[in-house]
Amino acid sequence: MDIKNRIAALRQKMEQYSLSAYLIPSSDPHQSEYLPENYKTRAYISGFTGSAGTVVVTKTKSILWTDGRYFLQAENQLAGTEIELYKMGEPGVPSINEFLKSVLNQNEKLGMDGKVVSLQSYEAMQKDLIGIELVTNLDLAGEIWTDRPAPILSTPFIHEEKYTGKSVQEKIAEVRKILYAKHAGSTVIGALEDVCYLFNIRGRDIRCNPVVTAYAIVDQKRAVIFIAEKQLT
Repeated sequence: MDIKNRIAALRQKMEQYSLSAYLIPSSDPHQSEYLPENYKTRAYISGFTGSAGTVVVTKTKSILWTDGRYFLQAENQLAGTEIELYKMGEPGVPSINEFLKSVLNQNEKLGMDGKVVSLQSYEAMQKDLIGIELVTNLDLAGEIWTDRPAPILSTPFIHEEKYTGKSVQEKIAEVRKILYAKHAGSTVIGALEDVCYLFNIRGRDIRCNPVVTAYAIVDQKRAVIFIAEKQLT
């Protein structure tokens, strides 16, 4: 399926859910800088493979925002598609929220996969797009991505203390001291590198990144790691 047909298929899904626009950022549920192949949805829908960028598709327009590192690459990779390049930081170029505010009317719906949208971005949309309904439970790009790669769930391995310098117990104790100082009961850890650091584990779930896919919660009594059972040895 080429880019034209992917966007057409996405618009069909948008119509099914009564969406006037759909947002596709460059991110995964852990807000990783380097993405696993199965979360490169923005690259799939646009053909632009740079590491940073956001696509918005409306009923009549498709736009990619990216920064100055990728202007030339984006122009080349978007050539022949309907997707317009909006060069972030250039004079007269609206931000994503400014554009959405200008094209969406009150009570219209903006869709997104909320799992990959940061809290900061979501709160900014709530503030800037008053009266526009944010629908956050729709991975529409995933629904049309018929050959989407499966997640790589590698076998984790212990990163020995002679390399880490501290044991898992020492690191967790330090986290608990910080929690106590901040009068906090617990902390949720979602960044993969932070989880791997805390538990002294490494893996191969993302190319060129020694991480495994996991979350963690630490409180004063427990330290819990949430990970796929098939990854446990």
